[in-house]
Amino acid sequence: MFSQKLSQDNFPKKSHILAVDDSPDSLFLIQAILEDENYNLTLAEDGQTALEKIEQSPPDLVLLDVMLPRMNGYEVLQHIRNNPDLPFMPILLMTAHEEIDVAREATARANGFLRKPFSIEDFLRQIQALLAMKAEIKSNKTQVQSEVSETDSYYQYFNN
Repeated sequence: MFSQKLSQDNFPKKSHILAVDDSPDSLFLIQAILEDENYNLTLAEDGQTALEKIEQSPPDLVLLDVMLPRMNGYEVLQHIRNNPDLPFMPILLMTAHEEIDVAREATARANGFLRKPFSIEDFLRQIQALLAMKAEIKSNKTQVQSEVSETDSYYQYFNN
């Protein structure tokens, strides 16, 4: 076991996570950590493959390396955010580069950022925080939809 298990009460225990990294060693480490924490994991080694997997089965969270072949992480992120057919999914950008482009980070619309190498505890905390955020957004969306439906019912009742 990599770390003391952190509470997963606020979101599904079997959350689906897509990890995107061109380094087999990084993917192996991520896989070992997340499978130990009972997450369902899908792996992709480049941006184009990641986008195909996301369209086939949108994950609950995307772990996205910045430096990827064929399409970098920023480009993948923009494709995800610009696709209105995809549900909201938090995205955690990861990089081993020392210098980051702050302006690019701000406009990328990622939900988190992690510099490699990272501590397992920080990695898991960020994942759990992002999954909790997604669960809360989903809950709020469901509540709003319910309230809209209820309001529509009242209007129909009084207008008939």
